[in-house]
Amino acid sequence: MRFRFRLERVKRVRAIEERVARAAWSEAERAARAAEQALAESRAAVEEARAGVAGSGAGPLAPRSAETERRAVDALLRALARRKERALTARGQASRLADAWRARERDRRSLAELEERQRADQRIDDERRAARTMDEVALGRLRRRESDSSRRPPPTDEEAAGRRSQAR
Repeated sequence: MRFRFRLERVKRVRAIEERVARAAWSEAERAARAAEQALAESRAAVEEARAGVAGSGAGPLAPRSAETERRAVDALLRALARRKERALTARGQASRLADAWRARERDRRSLAELEERQRADQRIDDERRAARTMDEVALGRLRRRESDSSRRPPPTDEEAAGRRSQAR
């Protein structure tokens, strides 16, 4: 008997859902990495600006340039805060999508395991049917032999003596 998995359509849908979820997670992961890279660059720019303000203490600073540098550092800090928020949001989104992908993957695997178990069960059933058929065929042959031997007339004394001499 040919195997037919009754949940084949569900299995295909689950596989598609898993691929879509994996693609969404992959895209979110790329976005999170890009946001984290932008955050690292922003941190480096803030540190560089702070070092520039602190390093200009060699001589007297003009009030206008000190205020300009402070404003520049403040703007960099605001940008840093926005990028940090974006990076955290992107990482959280990537994490949620990774969890969704894992759930879809588990669903797909569980259906594949169910199909494999059903295939194994059918193989066992097929083997049992084949063994039962072979037993029935052998039993039928035995019965025919017995009925054929019961229809034959009993051997004569000469035939029985001939068989005994051949057996020796």
